[in-house]
Amino acid sequence: MADHCPRTLALSALLDGQLQPRQRRELLAHIDRCAACGERLRELETLRSRFQALPQERLGFDLGAVIEARLRVQPRPSRTARRPGMRWLLFPLSGAAALTLGLYLGSTLIRSMAGDMPAGPPMLAMAVFDPIPPGNLCPVPKSCPSGNGFR
Repeated sequence: MADHCPRTLALSALLDGQLQPRQRRELLAHIDRCAACGERLRELETLRSRFQALPQERLGFDLGAVIEARLRVQPRPSRTARRPGMRWLLFPLSGAAALTLGLYLGSTLIRSMAGDMPAGPPMLAMAVFDPIPPGNLCPVPKSCPSGNGFR
């Protein structure tokens, strides 16, 4: 029987008198046969009567008028407060700076691969991971490859 039971919305519409006469008769016939729906209808009737017993509260003033008055008092940002000035140059200049920097850094990479860089001592980039970093004193003279205590 519970599969064909009406929703709570239909029971509430019955209490509020918002159903068509045919729907009202069908729903009342169902409630007579279904104990669960009858119990739910009694719960809704109790809830409705308790809500109606609550005292009516009045705010005492129109909240909408108060909010509208506050909105009217707040200053609106004027169009003259924003000065675009040279702002239109921001994007082209930043794009040109990025392009120039990219070309310069790219050309230094190409030059170093082509061998245009001056010849000097080879840079040992992996020396940073040695047990004794470059420029430090050796704790024991025999631990340094040169053997003089300096590296």
